[in-house]
Amino acid sequence: NCLREISADRADFAGIDSNYGYLARQSNLAAALYQETEKEKYSSVVVLTKEGKGHDRFEKLRNAKACFPEFGGIASIAFVNVGRSRGIFDRNECDYGHLMSEFFSESCAPGSRDDLHDPTGEHAENLCALCRYAEKPTPRELGTYQATDDEGLNTDSPLEDDAEEPPVEGIDPALRQNDGIGGSIDRNFLCAAAET
Repeated sequence: NCLREISADRADFAGIDSNYGYLARQSNLAAALYQETEKEKYSSVVVLTKEGKGHDRFEKLRNAKACFPEFGGIASIAFVNVGRSRGIFDRNECDYGHLMSEFFSESCAPGSRDDLHDPTGEHAENLCALCRYAEKPTPRELGTYQATDDEGLNTDSPLEDDAEEPPVEGIDPALRQNDGIGGSIDRNFLCAAAET
């Protein structure tokens, strides 16, 4: 959990959706930066940092330890957008893994290992260095994850009449057990999204 990582001094800041603000205050975290993502202001991204860390400007986040809830999610896209608007990131660079791994020291950005985000595998190590399972695959990646109910019965297996669905491309392997919910990621859309 990103909020606990900052509170315990294992990460310097996190980019979160603004709806996590209440939980952040429960961990004694303060909003250091705020980015509006829409004219209607229905969705905002807030950067949280432990009070007194001195991360009061975007530029001071360079070489910090970052924590994002999802690589390619609204928080990481907003971060890239601010970097571009301040001239820190090249507006023509759409390899967000490269931009973020060069800007931060070590980070946790789940999903950055996905080959759609990092087809060459060059940037994932830095972007996964702080993740709980950075050194070893998650139980779901190994295929050994089995959820159980209170009676000890396996509730993770498909029912007999349910066909097992193949993993959805573009979804982080740790999140692939998704109860039939699918999705995909369009790299061109993500690149364009950072321009808005």
